[in-house]
Amino acid sequence: MAAAEAETGTDFELRHSSIGLADVLFQAITYMAPGVGLAFSIGIAVPISGATLPLSVLVALAACTFCAAAIGQLAKHIPSAGGLYTYAARGIGPKTGFLAGWFYVAFGIFLPGSLLSLGGWFVNGFMDRETGFAPGWWFWGLIFAGIILALTFFDVRMSAKATVILGAIEIIVFFALGAYMVLTESNSSAPFTPSEGVNGWAGIFQGAVFAILAFIGFEAASALGEEAKNPRRTVPLGVIGSCVLVGLFYVFMTYAWNVGAHLDITGHNTASANSDWDAFGNEYWGTAGAWLLFFALVNSVIACGTAATNNAARVFFAMGRTGNAPSYLGRVHPKYKSPYLSVVTVLGTTGAMAYLLAFYFGDILGPGTDGLVGFIVEATLFTVIAILIYIISCIACIGYFSKDGRAARNPFLHIVVPVIGVIAFILPLYTQYFNLAALFDGNPFTWAYKNEAGGNVYFDKAFPATWAIMGALVWVVVGVILALYLGATRPETLARATQAFGGEIEDDDSDNPDPHAHSMSMTH
Repeated sequence: MAAAEAETGTDFELRHSSIGLADVLFQAITYMAPGVGLAFSIGIAVPISGATLPLSVLVALAACTFCAAAIGQLAKHIPSAGGLYTYAARGIGPKTGFLAGWFYVAFGIFLPGSLLSLGGWFVNGFMDRETGFAPGWWFWGLIFAGIILALTFFDVRMSAKATVILGAIEIIVFFALGAYMVLTESNSSAPFTPSEGVNGWAGIFQGAVFAILAFIGFEAASALGEEAKNPRRTVPLGVIGSCVLVGLFYVFMTYAWNVGAHLDITGHNTASANSDWDAFGNEYWGTAGAWLLFFALVNSVIACGTAATNNAARVFFAMGRTGNAPSYLGRVHPKYKSPYLSVVTVLGTTGAMAYLLAFYFGDILGPGTDGLVGFIVEATLFTVIAILIYIISCIACIGYFSKDGRAARNPFLHIVVPVIGVIAFILPLYTQYFNLAALFDGNPFTWAYKNEAGGNVYFDKAFPATWAIMGALVWVVVGVILALYLGATRPETLARATQAFGGEIEDDDSDNPDPHAHSMSMTH
């Protein structure tokens, strides 16, 4: 029977105990995309935080570490390919488990595609300046898609090793440039002095909102619970370790950013580049440096796209093998033991969405920016969804360890830490729908606040970002309706759907779970 399943590709088992701690760690690190996160996500906070950008990153690091610690505690007791979806189902209930899974489907549809748009836009702009060859972002996006497909279609060990190599390369290149800038320029304590910022602590906290965006992905290691060696040890280490290591990298690099810009970080000239770091490469290392930073950012896009596709494909795989999505999604390759049909489906769906959005919105920000606009729309949408998933995960930690008196074992880790995590993510969620300035002006519960001239300033997210945040709201409402409907009319379907998002394992309630135990996948 097993042989027949292997021949037809209907084996529902992933390859157990096939990747180690380094692979798990870099799956999360590359999902966070340190290069892209530094150059583009954190870059949004520059005019808000100013010279105190490193302090904003420290605040974001603290917030994300609390959430990572809560997720790590769950991963220690519930190793599963379902990751955060399993945690929500076990810690809160089947409806929330379904809802968390529904949220993560949005990642599969939008996140990898956003990288095709961003990567294509960045490469096209650079190549236009350096060589004059600029066929359009769509051309380079297709190349990125082909590379990512080649890295994720085959054995997970191949993509895992690729993410280790690619992740190491981007970190080394960026760190080397940052260190060079720090060693060759005058240093200062201003970046760590709140009064040196654009708007003191208010600016620091507002900047932290955007810095948090650069941390999204640290939880990616949780989806490797079935394929990791000693998952009860390696997965928690991967979740927490990636958050802390990349966070410290961001702190150092944002300090170097200040030094390299001679403490005029808001006035640094990037007119000749797509990002400050593109410009720094040329400024400090000449043309060769510009190319080196270019390849590091390309590398970051590929690494992040690979990790994101791996993660989303495993969600689709889990849905397919329990009958809550087309059954072909639940198949693994008879030789490579990868969810290869889910990989193709993820890339096909996310690619189509990326191109449709980019071409629909066109050159909103000016000629040649359609790929960038596509990225902005998709990234804004899945950021809202990501924040909701993190909040649910923290609540799931409280719920899971509150059962049968488990929280009494360690109330700090199982109650205090996740509560702080929830609070930390409420602020960035708030800013997606309301103007953050209202919060610091003492009027946080209205859609308008008084500006310095005495007039009202209303919620006015720039088009087309409005499409994204309203799209995220629609996605949430539809998910809630589906969960309530299934719970009321077909609870058995809801139970199967919850399993599809991560009910494949039996959790371990012991104080010292066996570190060598691996998850038990559902079989048909």
